[in-house]
Amino acid sequence: MGYYSKIYSAFEIIIDFFRSLPALAIFPLLMFFFGIGDISKVATTAFSCSLVVVINSIYGVKNSKKTRQIVAYLMEANPREVFLKVILMDALPQISIGMRTGLSLAVVVLIATEMFMGTNWGIGHRIFEAQLTYRVPEMYASIIIAGLLGYTLNKGFVAIERKIVHWSGK
Repeated sequence: MGYYSKIYSAFEIIIDFFRSLPALAIFPLLMFFFGIGDISKVATTAFSCSLVVVINSIYGVKNSKKTRQIVAYLMEANPREVFLKVILMDALPQISIGMRTGLSLAVVVLIATEMFMGTNWGIGHRIFEAQLTYRVPEMYASIIIAGLLGYTLNKGFVAIERKIVHWSGK
Protein backbone atom coordinates (compact mmCIF):
# COMPACT_ATOMS: atom_id res chain seq x y z
CA MET A 1 0.00 0.00 0.00
CA GLY A 2 2.90 2.35 0.61
CA TYR A 3 4.40 1.43 -2.76
CA TYR A 4 1.28 2.02 -4.86
CA SER A 5 -0.52 5.26 -4.07
CA LYS A 6 -3.76 4.14 -5.78
CA ILE A 7 -4.04 1.10 -3.50
CA TYR A 8 -3.30 3.31 -0.50
CA SER A 9 -6.01 5.77 -1.56
CA ALA A 10 -8.50 2.93 -2.00
CA PHE A 11 -7.90 1.43 1.45
CA GLU A 12 -7.03 4.55 3.46
CA ILE A 13 -10.58 5.11 4.71
CA ILE A 14 -10.92 1.48 5.81
CA ILE A 15 -7.63 1.54 7.71
CA ASP A 16 -8.43 4.88 9.36
CA PHE A 17 -11.90 3.63 10.31
CA PHE A 18 -10.62 0.45 11.98
CA ARG A 19 -7.67 2.26 13.55
CA SER A 20 -10.14 4.52 15.36
CA LEU A 21 -12.02 1.58 16.89
CA PRO A 22 -10.81 0.45 20.29
CA ALA A 23 -9.96 -3.25 20.21
CA LEU A 24 -12.06 -3.94 23.28
CA ALA A 25 -15.08 -2.30 21.66
CA ILE A 26 -14.95 -4.82 18.81
CA PHE A 27 -14.38 -7.72 21.22
CA PRO A 28 -18.13 -8.58 21.60
CA LEU A 29 -18.47 -8.76 17.82
CA LEU A 30 -15.48 -11.09 17.58
CA MET A 31 -16.92 -13.21 20.40
CA PHE A 32 -20.13 -13.50 18.37
CA PHE A 33 -18.20 -14.77 15.33
CA PHE A 34 -15.60 -16.94 17.09
CA GLY A 35 -17.40 -17.88 20.29
CA ILE A 36 -16.24 -17.71 23.86
CA GLY A 37 -12.76 -19.08 23.92
CA ASP A 38 -9.17 -18.52 23.01
CA ILE A 39 -9.86 -17.87 19.32
CA SER A 40 -11.80 -14.69 20.07
CA LYS A 41 -9.01 -13.47 22.38
CA VAL A 42 -6.42 -14.15 19.69
CA ALA A 43 -8.60 -12.47 17.03
CA THR A 44 -9.04 -9.36 19.19
CA THR A 45 -5.33 -9.19 19.89
CA ALA A 46 -4.44 -9.74 16.22
CA PHE A 47 -6.93 -7.07 15.15
CA SER A 48 -5.48 -4.49 17.51
CA CYS A 49 -1.86 -5.21 16.63
CA SER A 50 -2.13 -5.73 12.90
CA LEU A 51 -3.19 -2.17 12.19
CA VAL A 52 -0.20 -0.78 14.07
CA VAL A 53 2.15 -2.94 12.01
CA VAL A 54 0.37 -2.17 8.73
CA ILE A 55 0.39 1.60 9.27
CA ASN A 56 4.07 1.65 10.23
CA SER A 57 4.90 -0.54 7.24
CA ILE A 58 3.00 1.77 4.88
CA TYR A 59 4.80 4.86 6.12
CA GLY A 60 8.14 3.07 6.12
CA VAL A 61 7.71 2.21 2.44
CA LYS A 62 6.33 5.66 1.56
CA ASN A 63 9.28 7.38 3.22
CA SER A 64 11.91 5.30 1.44
CA LYS A 65 14.62 7.54 -0.02
CA LYS A 66 13.85 8.25 -3.68
CA THR A 67 17.49 8.96 -4.48
CA ARG A 68 18.47 5.43 -3.45
CA GLN A 69 15.74 4.05 -5.70
CA ILE A 70 16.93 6.15 -8.63
CA VAL A 71 20.52 5.01 -8.09
CA ALA A 72 19.37 1.38 -8.03
CA TYR A 73 17.50 1.86 -11.32
CA LEU A 74 20.57 3.55 -12.82
CA MET A 75 22.57 0.48 -11.81
CA GLU A 76 20.07 -1.54 -13.89
CA ALA A 77 18.19 -3.15 -11.01
CA ASN A 78 14.75 -4.45 -11.88
CA PRO A 79 11.67 -3.27 -9.91
CA ARG A 80 11.66 -6.42 -7.77
CA GLU A 81 15.28 -5.89 -6.74
CA VAL A 82 14.63 -2.21 -6.02
CA PHE A 83 11.71 -3.14 -3.79
CA LEU A 84 13.52 -5.92 -1.91
CA LYS A 85 16.98 -4.40 -1.64
CA VAL A 86 16.24 -0.68 -1.36
CA ILE A 87 12.66 0.07 -0.36
CA LEU A 88 12.20 -2.83 2.05
CA MET A 89 15.56 -2.18 3.68
CA ASP A 90 14.67 1.51 4.10
CA ALA A 91 11.28 0.54 5.56
CA LEU A 92 12.54 -2.21 7.88
CA PRO A 93 13.33 0.10 10.84
CA GLN A 94 9.80 1.56 10.66
CA ILE A 95 8.29 -1.92 10.30
CA SER A 96 10.18 -3.11 13.38
CA ILE A 97 8.90 -0.09 15.33
CA GLY A 98 5.36 -1.14 14.39
CA MET A 99 6.05 -4.72 15.44
CA ARG A 100 7.53 -3.62 18.75
CA THR A 101 4.57 -1.34 19.47
CA GLY A 102 2.21 -4.11 18.38
CA LEU A 103 3.89 -6.53 20.77
CA SER A 104 3.34 -4.20 23.73
CA LEU A 105 -0.23 -3.60 22.64
CA ALA A 106 -0.78 -7.36 22.33
CA VAL A 107 0.12 -7.90 25.99
CA VAL A 108 -2.27 -5.15 27.09
CA VAL A 109 -5.18 -6.32 24.92
CA LEU A 110 -4.71 -9.98 25.78
CA ILE A 111 -4.72 -9.27 29.52
CA ALA A 112 -7.77 -7.02 29.15
CA THR A 113 -9.70 -9.66 27.19
CA GLU A 114 -8.83 -12.25 29.82
CA MET A 115 -10.28 -9.93 32.45
CA PHE A 116 -13.60 -9.43 30.62
CA MET A 117 -14.12 -12.82 29.10
CA GLY A 118 -14.58 -15.24 31.93
CA THR A 119 -11.68 -17.54 31.18
CA ASN A 120 -10.34 -19.89 33.81
CA TRP A 121 -6.68 -19.00 33.42
CA GLY A 122 -4.34 -16.18 32.42
CA ILE A 123 -2.83 -13.13 34.05
CA GLY A 124 -5.90 -11.00 33.34
CA HIS A 125 -8.12 -13.63 34.95
CA ARG A 126 -5.88 -13.70 38.02
CA ILE A 127 -5.97 -9.92 38.35
CA PHE A 128 -9.76 -9.81 37.98
CA GLU A 129 -10.43 -12.70 40.38
CA ALA A 130 -8.02 -11.32 42.98
CA GLN A 131 -9.72 -7.92 42.77
CA LEU A 132 -13.20 -9.46 43.17
CA THR A 133 -12.20 -11.50 46.21
CA TYR A 134 -10.12 -8.73 47.85
CA ARG A 135 -6.84 -10.64 47.55
CA VAL A 136 -4.88 -7.42 47.14
CA PRO A 137 -1.33 -8.88 47.38
CA GLU A 138 -2.15 -11.46 44.68
CA MET A 139 -3.68 -8.75 42.51
CA TYR A 140 -0.59 -6.55 42.71
CA ALA A 141 1.70 -9.53 42.22
CA SER A 142 -0.21 -10.42 39.04
CA ILE A 143 0.03 -6.82 37.82
CA ILE A 144 3.79 -6.87 38.43
CA ILE A 145 4.05 -10.19 36.56
CA ALA A 146 2.17 -8.63 33.63
CA GLY A 147 4.59 -5.71 33.62
CA LEU A 148 7.59 -8.04 33.79
CA LEU A 149 6.18 -10.10 30.93
CA GLY A 150 5.82 -6.99 28.77
CA TYR A 151 9.30 -5.78 29.73
CA THR A 152 10.90 -9.15 28.97
CA LEU A 153 9.15 -9.47 25.60
CA ASN A 154 10.21 -5.93 24.70
CA LYS A 155 13.85 -6.54 25.64
CA GLY A 156 13.87 -9.79 23.69
CA PHE A 157 12.43 -8.06 20.64
CA VAL A 158 15.01 -5.26 20.91
CA ALA A 159 17.82 -7.84 20.99
CA ILE A 160 16.48 -9.54 17.87
CA GLU A 161 15.90 -6.17 16.21
CA ARG A 162 19.52 -5.13 16.77
CA LYS A 163 20.72 -8.21 14.92
CA ILE A 164 18.29 -7.91 11.99
CA VAL A 165 18.08 -4.11 11.60
CA HIS A 166 21.64 -3.34 12.63
CA TRP A 167 21.95 -0.28 10.37
CA SER A 168 19.00 1.55 11.92
CA GLY A 169 19.95 4.98 13.27
CA LYS A 170 23.37 4.98 11.62
